[in-house]
Amino acid sequence: MPAHALVLVLIAACIHATWNFQAKRVRGGMEVVWMYSCAATLAYAPWAIHEYAGTWARLGWREAGAIAGSCFLQLVYFICLQRAYRHGDLSLVYPIARGSGPLVAALGALALYGESPSALAWVGIAMISGGVLFFLRNGHGAGWGLATGLVIGIYSLWDKYAVSGLRLPPVLMEWSTDLSRAVVLAPLALRRKSETQRVWREDWKRIWLIGALNPLSYILVLTALTVAPLHRVAPMREISIVLGAILGSKFLGERQGRRRIIGAAIMLLGVLCLTGCSVERPVYTPVYDRLLDLRVASPLPEPELTTGDTSDEAEIQYRAAFVFYRQKRWDYAAAAFSETVDYDDTRYDARLYWAACLVLAGRDAEAVDLLDELLETPYAPSARALYARVLFRQNKWREAREMAEPAAKENFDAAGWVVRYDLLIGSPQASPSKN
Repeated sequence: MPAHALVLVLIAACIHATWNFQAKRVRGGMEVVWMYSCAATLAYAPWAIHEYAGTWARLGWREAGAIAGSCFLQLVYFICLQRAYRHGDLSLVYPIARGSGPLVAALGALALYGESPSALAWVGIAMISGGVLFFLRNGHGAGWGLATGLVIGIYSLWDKYAVSGLRLPPVLMEWSTDLSRAVVLAPLALRRKSETQRVWREDWKRIWLIGALNPLSYILVLTALTVAPLHRVAPMREISIVLGAILGSKFLGERQGRRRIIGAAIMLLGVLCLTGCSVERPVYTPVYDRLLDLRVASPLPEPELTTGDTSDEAEIQYRAAFVFYRQKRWDYAAAAFSETVDYDDTRYDARLYWAACLVLAGRDAEAVDLLDELLETPYAPSARALYARVLFRQNKWREAREMAEPAAKENFDAAGWVVRYDLLIGSPQASPSKN
């Protein structure tokens, strides 16, 4: 995980525990959720509208569906969370919800995104499950806590695809969910007008604080998800588990604090173990959609390899690299193609596959230098097509089209990129540069 992504996740964890602590102190039901959803909508409206204006040109039915699905899942999450806090202690509900959430997210990522679990990952899963059972031994609200955790895992999987696969701005995703909650819950809040007014009189400062902190914590997480895999971000953000348990036992006078803190610590160790659940960057697009999404790289066709005996070290290494390439172990294949180039610096074919493996592994920044070198070689058309994909993933749409265009007559994939860019964003003259 990049260092800046780790910092974002840790800050988000502290903010998340803080606003949940404040939410527990507010006495009320769904009218409380409505009030701090309204506060969040107002507080983040300028930022969200700015992002929406820059994203409008590329919003289609998939993007709209992703936002709508996230709105629905977040609404279900807040309903479950509020019910859990009405029936259980913070030091019980919060660790169960936040500990079981990454378990669901990690298992879902293994199934949907092709991640390969390590032995350490299975240890982490076992520790999280054991920690949940530890909390379930005694206490009201545990069932709602588990339901909340299930929804957390599901919306984490959904939102990962939205910000990584569809490249939707994190603040736009979060603000849309706040706005939808405010609209959907408005009739309920109006029916409970007297209760809503009472809560506002007693806790309006706390509601504004929750409205400011709640979106910020998830915006930071979504931002981290744009550069880091879900199986690392989802567990790491649950460091807030221990903080939530401590706040509940120290400041809210909840009993059995020591036992719950021990259980939270067990679950925290489990989620830290889960950070090692894959050595490969997962693919965040559903299988049926991978050939349609411009942001998802596809492997280059494998050439016909010679099979005769040879003493050429570069050729031997080149053939060996394709063993990893066929297995889609992109990081290992990239290292093997790199060694081929070390043996023979003129092997531009190995350099091209090296760059392709880096792109497939999500290491775009490393691939750019190789692709620059290939632009002056016979492999320039294929390199331009790869380079165009990297630029598109960086939202540099105009530059991506300009990169692919010179190779369009020689390379079918580059020609396809030019056509698809034109369909998506119009002519380069009319398209904004996303730098």
